[in-house]
Parts: sequence; structure tokens; C-alpha cells
Amino acid sequence: CLNALFQKMQAISGTKQEAQLNQIYNEGIGALSAMGSDIIALLKEHLRQEKGPMRLMLLRTLAKLDPMEAVPFLLQYLQGDPGAECYMAIESLGGIGKAVLPILSKAFGTGTPNMQCNIVRVLHKIADDEVMELYQTALKSLEPEVLDEALRGLGMRGVKSYDLLFDFLLRTEDSRHAQVAAASLAQLEPIASLRLIPIFDQPAEIARSFHKDEIMVVDRIAQVFIAIGKSVAEKI
Repeated sequence: CLNALFQKMQAISGTKQEAQLNQIYNEGIGALSAMGSDIIALLKEHLRQEKGPMRLMLLRTLAKLDPMEAVPFLLQYLQGDPGAECYMAIESLGGIGKAVLPILSKAFGTGTPNMQCNIVRVLHKIADDEVMELYQTALKSLEPEVLDEALRGLGMRGVKSYDLLFDFLLRTEDSRHAQVAAASLAQLEPIASLRLIPIFDQPAEIARSFHKDEIMVVDRIAQVFIAIGKSVAEKI
């Protein structure tokens, strides 16, 4: 069954018959899933041999049948620049959920900046709050693109990311990163305004706790309100 499916897919892979390829894939996936553990070993064997579009289709299949077995292969695609393979790997790893977090955490520690960015993009796809620990790690990165990706992702996670973003906003010495953090905080409306207005009016206490100048604190919070204003204006 698998060989027959591969032969059909190989016959049209690399052509413009994408719809036909997808149809064959969808028809075959149901039959493959009924074949049990033997199919997983066979898929992994073919993955080590195939290249190009065919390998991507095999990996999609393995990710559907046994996501954790697909993880080592998916991680390889995170090393590359954004593209079809990379986006598929991000979506597939994100679909696994929190079970993949220990593996992502280890890979983040040894990965290139490009891979680290893609790992953070995977975090965006995982709803579980356990991702926040790896976001915290990413916020300590010395790589600007990794740091920006983490800040943007936190802006999409709702109120639970407020403390991380606020802490970063006031601690960072980099004004550009502060702007990214301010824009992410602006996405947390209305909680951002509710929490920041009292500090904006009386910044002395928070300035002391962060060992910062009051003017700097007011300026950083003002950036959040400016970002909120821009966001509102874009919606009008």
C-alpha cells in the first residue's frame, strides 16, 4: 500500500499537479493509518532516502500518524529560512502541543539564531501556558531577531504575558527593543491601560524598584499609549 502510494506520488511530484498530489495523499493517509507501527518504521526509512517535495510529503504523513516520531525530522527544517518546508514544520510541531516543549528547549539552547527564531514561532502555535518558560529564555537572547520574535509572540498571548513584557520594557537598555515591547503591550488592551495609567501618573515607586529614572519610566509607558493610539487609528 505504501509503495503504491509512493509510486503515484513520485510520478507527479515536482510537477504542477498539486491538486492531484494532495488528492492521492488524502486518499492514502486513511489506509496507512490502519497499518499500525510497521508503517512508522517504513516512513522513517524512506525519509532518510528521499529529497525534495517527496520528502516533505512523507514527513507530513509521519507527522499525522505519529507526531513525536516526526519531531527529529521536523527540527531539521527549522534550521532553514522561512519557506514551505519550514512553515510545515512549525505548524506540525505546534500541533503536537506541550509534549514537544522539552525537545524544543534543548534545541533552542544549541541552535543557530535562525533555528531559535523558528522555535519561538512554534511557541506561538502552542496554547499551553508552559511555553512561557521558553519565552523567558528567548527574552534573554543576545540575537536581535530572536528577541523581537519572542516579544511579538508575547503580544499575541493575552494578559498572562503582561508581566514579562512590562518587566522587559523597563529593564532593556535598547530603545528599539523597547518599542517592540511597547507595541506588544498595546495588543493587551484594555488591561494595558488599566495597569499602566496609575504608574504613568505616579512613576516614582516603580522607578525606584527598577532602579530607573522617572523620566525614562514615563517615556517607556508613553510609548505603549502611542502604540495603542496607532492601533485604534488603524481600526477606524
